[in-house]
Amino acid sequence: MNFGRSVGAQAISRIVYILAGALVFVLLARLLGPEHLGAYAWSVTLLSVACTLADLGMTPILSRDLVTAGDTRQAYLANFLVLRLVVGLLAGVIVAIAVVLLAPDSVRTVLLVCLPALPLLAARFFDPVFQVIGRPWLSFKVAAGFAVVAIAATLVAVQAPDPLPMTVLAYVASGMLYGAAGLVLTFRLMPPDFGAVSVSGMTIVVRAVLPLALSALVAALASRIDLFIVAEVGTAEMLGLYGAAGRFLDLGVAAMVTVLTPLVGVFASLAGDRARLLLAFDAIMRLIATASVLCGLLAIGFAGPVLTLVYGAAFEPASTTLALFGWRIGFAFVNLTVFALVMTVAPIGYSVWNMLAALVVTAALSWLLVPMFGGEGAAIATLVSEVLQLTVNLIMAQRALGRTLEPGWWGRLLLAALPAIGVCFAPIPGPLGALAGVAVFLGLLGLMRALPVNPLPAMVVARP
Repeated sequence: MNFGRSVGAQAISRIVYILAGALVFVLLARLLGPEHLGAYAWSVTLLSVACTLADLGMTPILSRDLVTAGDTRQAYLANFLVLRLVVGLLAGVIVAIAVVLLAPDSVRTVLLVCLPALPLLAARFFDPVFQVIGRPWLSFKVAAGFAVVAIAATLVAVQAPDPLPMTVLAYVASGMLYGAAGLVLTFRLMPPDFGAVSVSGMTIVVRAVLPLALSALVAALASRIDLFIVAEVGTAEMLGLYGAAGRFLDLGVAAMVTVLTPLVGVFASLAGDRARLLLAFDAIMRLIATASVLCGLLAIGFAGPVLTLVYGAAFEPASTTLALFGWRIGFAFVNLTVFALVMTVAPIGYSVWNMLAALVVTAALSWLLVPMFGGEGAAIATLVSEVLQLTVNLIMAQRALGRTLEPGWWGRLLLAALPAIGVCFAPIPGPLGALAGVAVFLGLLGLMRALPVNPLPAMVVARP
């Protein structure tokens, strides 16, 4: 199995899938407007959480266990598929209760109609199968087919007299075809041995999944509870504006995961030499932290113009929310980098209660702040939650390694960032103010000799 080819194929496939969803969202924003877009965003978010509940962290486990199962992998796959079917149906029942109690009236019926198809909608676990059999680029072909179908189905759905439920149906139908195509190829290339399905066989899968199941579910809820509370406490238009800004956050998270996935392997290879590990960490963290501040500065001035360009003038009121999300993306990038370090040198069981705490903080603050500040209140809640998670991860890294961040360099970063933020809020037109803030930030870093350098040489030197 060619690791580089497999990772590249899956990364490109994931990018195609994400870009297709983003394009569909942009089309609907322009064709439906903020009020109707909010109910669509609520539906898609709920279905995403439902898919997480149906998956329960099984897909990463499948990738590992198909390799180790050897000659019994077809029996293992059969037990996996039957278990996924059972869990998917149970998840559909649980989510149906939430739909009846919480869903906007305009999408409640269509969601209830679609939920029985949840096992197929959540059947996105075929990438590990394609990787194990040496056909990773099949993932790209399936993703490309999904992109074409999703965009075409959306364009047809918006022509309906009542387009909102039809667009949700188009989303679900496209996802089902995506899952069905992957399953058909899986059955052809690695036929499951359903004669080997047994309670004991499924128990093996359950035991492997349990350590990740609760963590995956809590993480999914923590990352989306803010939108549900905006829907419950705010207005339909507020929900649409918040959902539109949130799409940029989703793209930012996807970019972070793409960057950090190989970084985990680098840190893991250096775990035996703490000095070299910290050398590599310091080098990459300087670059990531600097980029994160730049992201926040640019978001202050460019949020409004970007929203208007992408979605239309009706979405410009979400500019403050998007600016706050720009800073949240920065903190999340730093946070995930620290977590990547911790997971290579220490147990990460604490991450469950850390994410659970983040869920509680986000929910409580959103419920308190949304009535006062609208969508901006929920964005503030998520930003505070991200900072708290980062604090916990830093403490755990400190315990494991004795030192994590470089106090001297981080002090200089803060001294450069604070005046730059002030410049962004000066009486200068938004984009120009943001660019001036960026110039001040980089200039001060240069004067203090704190600019990051290319981290690759340091990471090469750090290799054992």
